Amino acid sequence: MAANKHLGIVYLVLKSYASQNIVGTSVKHFLPAKAHVLEIGSGPGTDWSTLQSFYKITGSDNSPEFLKHLNDSFPDGEFLLLEASTLKTDLKFEGIYSNKVLQRV
Repeated sequence: MAANKHLGIVYLVLKSYASQNIVGTSVKHFLPAKAHVLEIGSGPGTDWSTLQSFYKITGSDNSPEFLKHLNDSFPDGEFLLLEASTLKTDLKFEGIYSNKVLQRV
């Protein structure tokens, strides 16, 4: 794991870590509790489920099938149809989280 702080932005380079380990050892040291965080590539919701315990998390995916699964599995969650390579949204976030997604963009 490597972390780089630049202009108040934290970039975490994490490869093949379980979400519980990422949040427990890294992410929560950089973002205050209940910060509004965008998760890029929520997929089946594994990381989203962990992150929502600590943050106001908005999940995203570019797959309508995954978004349907996420909305069905987490009816109180907030999810966006979002392309990871553009991140086009008018919403503002205090942090962005992605695990095993950006290396595929």
